[in-house]
Amino acid sequence: MGDVHLVIDGKAMAALLSAAGPVGQHLITRAEQFKVAARAQAAKNRRTGCMDGSILKRPVVDAGGALSITVISDTSPCSPDHKSYSLYVHEGTKPHDIPNAFGWGINFGIGENLPVPREFFHPGNKANRFLSDNLAIFVMA
Repeated sequence: MGDVHLVIDGKAMAALLSAAGPVGQHLITRAEQFKVAARAQAAKNRRTGCMDGSILKRPVVDAGGALSITVISDTSPCSPDHKSYSLYVHEGTKPHDIPNAFGWGINFGIGENLPVPREFFHPGNKANRFLSDNLAIFVMA
């Protein structure tokens, strides 16, 4: 049996793996499908309309030479205190108070200070894993 030699054409390989090449175009297509599926599953907030619209696809410029795309959910522009609540929706929460909710004063958002006192202001929410539930889109079929 003879020796086998593998010679790689660096220029052709770089073109194949670039964002404009077939691998990059496949990744971009899958990332768009992922974004659309995540938006469809994300909570539809009637008050802000922010959660599903916060899911964005962004190319990663410096990824150590690797071709990659980031899909994010950042609701901080919709929040009065500019803190993202995407993770809390994704992972779920237990009942809790939200002092100064909506910027309506230090006592607003605390269950015991509501017009009808109750234990907590926010009842908590079941996890809606709109991102991790859709990762299978990236699996080759």
